[in-house]
Amino acid sequence: MSESNEKSKNIVLTIVPRGKKFVLDTISELKKSSWPPKKELMESTLLVIVAVAILGLFVAGVDFIVMEILKMLITK
Repeated sequence: MSESNEKSKNIVLTIVPRGKKFVLDTISELKKSSWPPKKELMESTLLVIVAVAILGLFVAGVDFIVMEILKMLITK
Protein backbone atom coordinates (compact mmCIF):
# COMPACT_ATOMS: atom_id res chain seq x y z
CA MET A 1 0.00 0.00 0.00
CA SER A 2 2.84 2.38 0.77
CA GLU A 3 4.45 1.62 -2.59
CA SER A 4 1.35 2.68 -4.56
CA ASN A 5 1.12 5.84 -2.45
CA GLU A 6 4.75 6.64 -3.34
CA LYS A 7 4.04 6.07 -7.05
CA SER A 8 1.07 8.42 -7.05
CA LYS A 9 3.11 11.02 -5.14
CA ASN A 10 5.90 10.75 -7.74
CA ILE A 11 3.41 11.15 -10.58
CA VAL A 12 1.99 14.30 -8.99
CA LEU A 13 5.47 15.71 -8.45
CA THR A 14 6.30 15.25 -12.14
CA ILE A 15 2.97 16.42 -13.55
CA VAL A 16 2.57 19.63 -11.51
CA PRO A 17 5.81 21.31 -12.67
CA ARG A 18 5.04 20.41 -16.30
CA GLY A 19 1.54 21.86 -15.96
CA LYS A 20 2.92 25.04 -14.41
CA LYS A 21 5.48 25.36 -17.22
CA PHE A 22 2.73 24.85 -19.81
CA VAL A 23 0.56 27.61 -18.30
CA LEU A 24 3.49 30.02 -18.06
CA ASP A 25 4.55 29.28 -21.66
CA THR A 26 0.96 29.79 -22.84
CA ILE A 27 0.73 33.17 -21.10
CA SER A 28 4.06 34.17 -22.60
CA GLU A 29 2.90 33.26 -26.13
CA LEU A 30 -0.41 35.09 -25.69
CA LYS A 31 1.48 38.26 -24.73
CA LYS A 32 3.38 38.02 -28.04
CA SER A 33 0.14 37.90 -30.04
CA SER A 34 -1.24 40.97 -31.72
CA TRP A 35 -4.86 41.56 -30.82
CA PRO A 36 -7.29 43.40 -33.10
CA PRO A 37 -8.84 46.68 -31.99
CA LYS A 38 -12.24 46.40 -30.31
CA LYS A 39 -14.11 47.87 -33.30
CA GLU A 40 -12.55 45.37 -35.72
CA LEU A 41 -13.28 42.51 -33.33
CA MET A 42 -16.94 43.54 -33.00
CA GLU A 43 -17.32 43.84 -36.79
CA SER A 44 -15.76 40.43 -37.36
CA THR A 45 -17.93 38.86 -34.68
CA LEU A 46 -21.07 40.37 -36.21
CA LEU A 47 -20.01 39.14 -39.64
CA VAL A 48 -19.55 35.59 -38.33
CA ILE A 49 -22.95 35.65 -36.58
CA VAL A 50 -24.70 36.87 -39.74
CA ALA A 51 -22.90 34.30 -41.92
CA VAL A 52 -23.84 31.46 -39.55
CA ALA A 53 -27.47 32.63 -39.49
CA ILE A 54 -27.63 32.78 -43.31
CA LEU A 55 -26.01 29.36 -43.64
CA GLY A 56 -28.42 27.95 -41.04
CA LEU A 57 -31.42 29.31 -42.94
CA PHE A 58 -30.05 27.87 -46.18
CA VAL A 59 -29.56 24.42 -44.65
CA ALA A 60 -33.04 24.56 -43.07
CA GLY A 61 -34.55 25.52 -46.44
CA VAL A 62 -32.80 22.72 -48.30
CA ASP A 63 -33.83 20.27 -45.58
CA PHE A 64 -37.45 21.38 -45.85
CA ILE A 65 -37.46 21.05 -49.65
CA VAL A 66 -35.85 17.59 -49.55
CA MET A 67 -38.32 16.43 -46.89
CA GLU A 68 -41.28 17.62 -48.99
CA ILE A 69 -39.91 15.83 -52.06
CA LEU A 70 -39.43 12.64 -50.06
CA LYS A 71 -42.97 12.91 -48.66
CA MET A 72 -44.35 13.21 -52.20
CA LEU A 73 -42.33 10.20 -53.37
CA ILE A 74 -43.30 8.04 -50.40
CA THR A 75 -47.03 8.78 -50.51
CA LYS A 76 -47.37 7.92 -54.22
